[in-house]
Amino acid sequence: MNNRKHILLLLAVLVTGLMAMGYDAVDKTMAKNILLKTNRAIGVAHIVTKKTKNYTGKLAKAVSHERLAKKLYNNGNYLRAIHHSRRARLYAADIMNTNKAKPTSDMSFSPQEEQAFGALPSDKELDDELAKEDSSVLVSKDEDLMNGNLGIDVQ
Repeated sequence: MNNRKHILLLLAVLVTGLMAMGYDAVDKTMAKNILLKTNRAIGVAHIVTKKTKNYTGKLAKAVSHERLAKKLYNNGNYLRAIHHSRRARLYAADIMNTNKAKPTSDMSFSPQEEQAFGALPSDKELDDELAKEDSSVLVSKDEDLMNGNLGIDVQ
């Protein structure tokens, strides 16, 4: 019984150490699937925005957060990437609601995604982090996105 306590204690120390070092509990495949689902949601929101010409700035915010998610993903920061991707998807869903368009299944979050998100940072924290990025990530107006590639594809 004493050995069992030592093993549990060692395991607890190991897990705590990995968390303190920034170990990312989200693997690359899970992160990629979340970003791809958000990309599809943004694609639909893009079409709706283009069709309705209802420029609220939400598409620009969705694309900016997803571009940052892509950058973080490419740098191996999968947890932070999915947090920004989640924020982007919420903007895409809001676009659908604002324009009274039927949201697609890609707008919602699966139980696996909800679990992967874990403890969520505040919207302000994510927005502040986004604001520090350069023009390769940031988009200022929806109108700037009406022609061409959104720059959110994930490989």
